[in-house]
Amino acid sequence: MCSNRTNRRIWAVALSLALVLTGCRAPARQQPEEKVAITVWVDTPINGMDLYWSKLAAKFPDIKLDVTYQENMVPEAEIARRVAHGDVADLVFSQYLDVNIPGLPECFLDLSGKPYTSRYQTSYLNGLDVDGRLYCLPADLAVQGFIYNKTVFDELGLAVPSSYQEFEALCGRLKDAGYRPGALATGNRAPADLFVRACAAASPHSLAAWKWAEELNAQADSARGEPLNLALDLLNAYEGLGMISPEDFTTSRWQHRHLLAEREAVMVLGNASSLWRFSSADDFRLMPFFSPVDGKGYFFISPLISLAVGKQVVEDPAKAEAVDRILEYITSEEGQLDLMSMDKGIISPILGMREIDGMDFYQDVKSKLTDETLLHFPKFPRCVDALNTELGDCLWGDLNPDGLAEALDAANREPQGDELPAVAVAEADFTSAETNALALDAMKAALDTDVALLRQKPKGQRYDDWFLCGVFYEGAVTETDLLCIQPLVENPKSSRPLTRVEMTGAQLLELLSYEGAYYYNGVTVRWQEDKDMGTSTALALLDGGGREIGPEERLTVAVLPQSPLREDQYLSRENSGVTLWTALTEYMRERQVLTPVSPNPAVYE
Repeated sequence: MCSNRTNRRIWAVALSLALVLTGCRAPARQQPEEKVAITVWVDTPINGMDLYWSKLAAKFPDIKLDVTYQENMVPEAEIARRVAHGDVADLVFSQYLDVNIPGLPECFLDLSGKPYTSRYQTSYLNGLDVDGRLYCLPADLAVQGFIYNKTVFDELGLAVPSSYQEFEALCGRLKDAGYRPGALATGNRAPADLFVRACAAASPHSLAAWKWAEELNAQADSARGEPLNLALDLLNAYEGLGMISPEDFTTSRWQHRHLLAEREAVMVLGNASSLWRFSSADDFRLMPFFSPVDGKGYFFISPLISLAVGKQVVEDPAKAEAVDRILEYITSEEGQLDLMSMDKGIISPILGMREIDGMDFYQDVKSKLTDETLLHFPKFPRCVDALNTELGDCLWGDLNPDGLAEALDAANREPQGDELPAVAVAEADFTSAETNALALDAMKAALDTDVALLRQKPKGQRYDDWFLCGVFYEGAVTETDLLCIQPLVENPKSSRPLTRVEMTGAQLLELLSYEGAYYYNGVTVRWQEDKDMGTSTALALLDGGGREIGPEERLTVAVLPQSPLREDQYLSRENSGVTLWTALTEYMRERQVLTPVSPNPAVYE
């Protein structure tokens, strides 16, 4: 390559000299303009999100959008970790960014003075301000009500109710037909979610209820009193209709959407954003959530995606201008329609954008999506853990309302969730490669193998099935941090043992000959560089002592169970009985202090 560049320079000088000698001027050469690079963090699982960013990239050809998709088992904890450590992208496009996360003012720009902020209906910005400033804006809104199985309704000759009394009768008819009427929520986080919806529907548009929530959060009021009792009365009413069951809080939250698809329940409280995941030939529609307090039907709304801009963009005027243009577009009519076209559950928070794009799912309720029927729900951030552990006991009669109020008040006096004890301490912030290196070392030690492999995450890869999800930060490393780096399919509470495979040296060399495909530990790759072509060829593998590993030599290799290895890429494989979670925790507790190191040792010729 260097010799080619030198030759081009010689010809360029010669051409310039010839042109000068002949009295001619060299034509002006157009230099390609350098694109403005913008990093983007996306943690929303909306289907088609990768296509959306491709459209945005085409819309702004002078901007390079470096998009990182992040999905893991504890997304709220992951975004909170990043904010706490100032590790945020230029543009954050998040389903889990909450104004109650500490550190927002230190990480994100105040957007309240931006011209596009005036496009929003003011009511949709309520609850997003922090001391009068807006560090995030809703990109869109999710509408939540009862998703019902229209096919079952048609088969039984049932009509959509228009009042709570009719809803009661509907639940009775479904029970008589042998169906469970519905489910409000599933999963161990369901109680807190249900409670905030019950508070909103028990006192719809009540300023007193909002004031109580704000004062409770500010530790200026007690959980005891009428608002709590009204919410409990509403949940007890729905429990009596067969919409809440003790088993709901102990099943996986992913089971919620399957209840409809498999006809285990005819209605679920949710939004249409998850419908694309259903595998069912049945037809589904949306109807309101009916309040037993006033008998009326309501919908819950919340930002499905929040927008935030990292403070670092102001250090580069070109970057700040590019981000402003992107947000101007996202909040425009065209940009909003682009978002709404991706997902059945989205409506726009922008003034004049009430019309929904002719989707069957909304047809029956389009006229009902008015300010009178849309409910924002309050949040009780310090009480979430207490609600998730105590509310169920209160509903099933094992705890009285006074006991629940006492538990909420106690939780409200202390920060939510005591700081988890450290599993180990990181000496410095880890990069993604260094985090993978530590995991490789742990896998290799746990399975006592020669080598460990982890797939590298390619740019733009959406799902984290095969890859580690996050990094370690300097300081205490807790079980929450371990959850945040687990691949999406690796649930430490289930048995997903690591796999031990046997390979020949030739098979392993072939795998590692694709640079960037794997992180590896236990061998060194010897590369032959072709500087003229700008390529490298993997020549051989070396063991820890520098000895060349023969092509027929056998090696044991630790991999994730979901690693996409073909049968011709190994000799044998077996489950080890050791999960990645166990390997990491044991490795880290044994060492206590974690020092970043790089994976993929290599020598070049």
